[in-house]
Amino acid sequence: MKYQPNQDQSTNSSEVPPPVEQTKTIPISITSDYEEHSISIPTSNLTAEHPTTIEADWSPSVKTLLDDIPAFFPRQLIIAGIAFCTGFGLWSWYGTVDQISKAQGILVPKGRTYKIETTELIKVNDIAVEEGEEVTAGQLIVELDTELAQQEIIRLENILTTYQAELEQKKSLKNKIENDLNTQLMIASANQMAQEQAILSAQEKRQINLQLLNQLDNKIHLYQQRQKQTEILSSLSQQQLQQLQESKIAHQQRLNRLQPLREVSAVSQDFIFNAEHALRETEQQITHTQMQEVATTREQLFQARQILDELQAEKISEQGNLLQRNREIEQLQAQLAVKQGEAESIAIQGKQNIQQIELEITQLLGRISDTENILLGEKAKLNNKYLRAPVNGVVLSLNLENEGVVVQPGQTLAEIVPHGVPLVVSAIIPNHDAGFIEQGMPVQVKIDAFPYQDFGVVAGNVTHISANSEVHEQLGNVYQLEIELESNHITKNQEIVPFKPGQTASADILIRRRRIIDVLLDPIKKIQKDGIAL
Repeated sequence: MKYQPNQDQSTNSSEVPPPVEQTKTIPISITSDYEEHSISIPTSNLTAEHPTTIEADWSPSVKTLLDDIPAFFPRQLIIAGIAFCTGFGLWSWYGTVDQISKAQGILVPKGRTYKIETTELIKVNDIAVEEGEEVTAGQLIVELDTELAQQEIIRLENILTTYQAELEQKKSLKNKIENDLNTQLMIASANQMAQEQAILSAQEKRQINLQLLNQLDNKIHLYQQRQKQTEILSSLSQQQLQQLQESKIAHQQRLNRLQPLREVSAVSQDFIFNAEHALRETEQQITHTQMQEVATTREQLFQARQILDELQAEKISEQGNLLQRNREIEQLQAQLAVKQGEAESIAIQGKQNIQQIELEITQLLGRISDTENILLGEKAKLNNKYLRAPVNGVVLSLNLENEGVVVQPGQTLAEIVPHGVPLVVSAIIPNHDAGFIEQGMPVQVKIDAFPYQDFGVVAGNVTHISANSEVHEQLGNVYQLEIELESNHITKNQEIVPFKPGQTASADILIRRRRIIDVLLDPIKKIQKDGIAL
């Protein structure tokens, strides 16, 4: 709002112009929380001779300011303030600040260290190294109590010796049973062969008897044929004799018929002599036939009958022998079957005994194998009582105060850092800064053991950030960071001093750049967003 004097005053001023001063207008800006008022006051009216009365609804302080004539210093002060505000505004608008997040951490070897742990509740017998000492692979670190393990090994070795001795006895018994079985089987086989040979001999004898019977049957048949022929001859002789008898009778009758004729000399003497001679010849033939052929035929029949009787008797004898051979063969075959059964029984019993021994041997072998495995395990446990360095390196930490202490299962007794492994910073960062952290961000690391004022900072970069947060007692939810260093040493008096695992460090991470005005306006924005908590 621009203020102007009234018309009357302007008229009066024009009628009586001031003699020396020229009229000027001074702009005055008054800013409030609601609106801005602009007032122009003529300087010609602001004199002691012509006081001007401002008629407006202003506060007394404003009226006093308007009534007073401004001095030179306040004017310069206002100009300087305006310039300062303008410069500050430009600086806050274009200027930026780096937002740094601090992470606390410790130097650790890159990757994992080798931890020496125990798996049981046990006493420590000897501590062979000290913290910070260099060790070689296989070097003894800690010796645990071995008394119980050694006693168990001795007990298992005694059991194993007993089992092995019993195994040798079982093997010897098996060999003895096998030898006895083989001997008995050989004897049984020999008896069977002898019995089979006896059967073969009896069968051969029976075959001979059968052949003899066949021969006797043939002879009997032959002599029966001869007897029949002899009987036929005897019949023929009888018939011939009968014919001769009939011829004799015929000659006698003829002679008898001729006798009457002889007496009367009806026939010649020669004719009668011939008739008598024919009768005598017939009688001689009859006598000869009776004396020779009949006797011979009877003798032949008698001999044939006698031979047949002998052959029949011999046949009966051979049939008896054949029956005896058959019985003998049956007995021998029965004895052979018994011996075969005995041999089979011996073989079955022997096999059962051998199988039983083999089963016992198998069980013993299983016990021996189990005992050997347990013994190997106990020896491995005994060997595990001697905790040795897995690699060449340095003892990073030794969590044992003295010998004789009892350690818990899973307790880390020592940590070994391998040679040649670079160190990294394992740090934690608060949850509110973790969202801006990315891999590859540059980091300025300050090693607490080497003040950065004297030795400077070590450059590095973020190589890993954990995916999940962890709860920290003081910082709340935090994330794990891994920071890789560009150098693992500092130079002191032209001498290289390497960093050591376990040294603490702080890391400054540039998470973002912000304008200064955004930083200044953050409280106001927060109040606008959340309000004022009363």
